[in-house]
Amino acid sequence: MLLALYFHEKRWIFIVLGGLIGSIHRPTFYIFGISYLFYTFSILFYKKKDYKKFNKNFVNGLLILMFVSIFYLGSFSIAITELVVPVLGSFVVPGASPGTFISFKEYQFSSLFYLPFALMGLFYLFKEKKFNLLFFWALINALIVYFQFFFFNRFIIHLDVVLIILSGKGFSIWFNDKNKIKYLFIILLFLTSLIAINNESFMTKPLISKAGFELIKSIDYSVEKDARIMSISKEYSPWIKGYSERKTIAPGLFDENVWDESKWKIFWSINKVNQTKELMSVYKKDSTQIYIFSGVKIFNNPCFEVFLEKEENKLYKYIC
Repeated sequence: MLLALYFHEKRWIFIVLGGLIGSIHRPTFYIFGISYLFYTFSILFYKKKDYKKFNKNFVNGLLILMFVSIFYLGSFSIAITELVVPVLGSFVVPGASPGTFISFKEYQFSSLFYLPFALMGLFYLFKEKKFNLLFFWALINALIVYFQFFFFNRFIIHLDVVLIILSGKGFSIWFNDKNKIKYLFIILLFLTSLIAINNESFMTKPLISKAGFELIKSIDYSVEKDARIMSISKEYSPWIKGYSERKTIAPGLFDENVWDESKWKIFWSINKVNQTKELMSVYKKDSTQIYIFSGVKIFNNPCFEVFLEKEENKLYKYIC
């Protein structure tokens, strides 16, 4: 995305890079697409409307969408349309954001030391009327995260990147000031950053145990190549998807998961064969074997038997 913004004026390079964003990472493409949409239409609100520039940007956007669509031929429904309902639902009930991400509260505290500079940089763009892609990226991204709309935790990293860039501009404005008190502030900023880094390094622990990680890695050579692995919790989802080398069914992951939150809650609590078979029928439509990784969490269901075990971590096989 940063490369696309850098080459914004190089039309065909920009179009190719924009298309590659959509093919590689959809959440980043959402931020990129919405920012570009607002940027394009903002041209019509300038005092001197530049219709030629608007038309060029509008056509570029259509070409990017056409390029992106090539990567989703045959899987458009699964990859794109199934996200429409949860995205629209997030405007009604904001705050739901499945996945393993830091909370907004954690992010607020970790970004406090450079946030004033980022706001200075954003204000500079506004004051100078430089309503570029960077400006709309920061504004839209901040609204999504602050009001906790559609999968907001996934976009904290995007917000962090753009705020760091803007803080660079804000810091340069402040540093060019002739007041010598700025040097004292720099020293305090450096010391507080060291304290924060030191505290974080001592407090941070692995999200899963070493035994659990080893068991997940063993899936690659222990189960069928076409098998699918279910994750009992979002805590394990990224590890399974990253290291099992198998298709992953997990809460909050889109490609294989077809259950909403209510179905997952039922699955976590039931222990009857008929109810389990009914729920699993949407996945068990062929001969593909299904396993579930429970890690150290308690999981009791008669339709699953222990297949692999390492210390307290377990991988179950679906047998119903």
